[in-house]
Amino acid sequence: MREMPKTDLIKIYNKLLNQFGHKKWWPADTPFEVVVGAILTQQTKWENVEKAIRNMKESGLMAEEPIARAEIEKLEGLVRCTGFFRQKAKRLKAVSTFFYENPDILDKPVGELRETLLSLNGVGEETADSIVLYAADKPKFVIDAYTKRMCSCMDIEGDYGTLQSLFESSIPQDVPLYKEFHALIVEYGKQFCGKKRCGECVLVDNKIHWHIKPQMKSPRVTPLEGVSTSTVTPVDCVHTYASTLAYVDGRPQGAQPLTYAP
Repeated sequence: MREMPKTDLIKIYNKLLNQFGHKKWWPADTPFEVVVGAILTQQTKWENVEKAIRNMKESGLMAEEPIARAEIEKLEGLVRCTGFFRQKAKRLKAVSTFFYENPDILDKPVGELRETLLSLNGVGEETADSIVLYAADKPKFVIDAYTKRMCSCMDIEGDYGTLQSLFESSIPQDVPLYKEFHALIVEYGKQFCGKKRCGECVLVDNKIHWHIKPQMKSPRVTPLEGVSTSTVTPVDCVHTYASTLAYVDGRPQGAQPLTYAP
């Protein structure tokens, strides 16, 4: 086993971006809709969440106060398609009540917001981090089942916190990048892991043994060899990469990939 180079995660990001293009995730009209979706998506497919959200919108229940005041039986019927509907309806009411009574909750600093969310019944690390990243637009990388599966397939060892520290210490602390990377991993998981297309895996050449250290220094960012030798800031690098994409037959072409120098 060897220490994982900081370049490897951004190589994975580049491969996934070139494979799938920009995902523009999380689909929601309001930050609170993200909160609702984060609770409903637990242990179910997103297609079921979309059905439940559509049901709730048609019933005028997609805001904190209406959900908090709704009858639990009505909520159960609206979210039945997501599974565990009694449990989820109860959690939706509780979380909605909390958000209604604390309208500025998403303005809290990342650490305080995350701790507060984790104190709510039924909100675990993945749900809390999804709300922090996609609803509050604050930098916290989400580690879901697809991320764990991808890492495990490449012999990357670690629990939720270890994997999250790995991602956050290896790529720029940039909200759009965190969102894009997480969404690309989910798409990768659906298209390859979920369909057992291991022999076609686009990350197969990255299947090496990596040793993850608990603490890693923040990287500095430079373009790939042959592109430029000038050092740029992480945000400049990320947004320059995104802005140089051109699409041919629905596939991104002509982008300048990123690399990270330790």
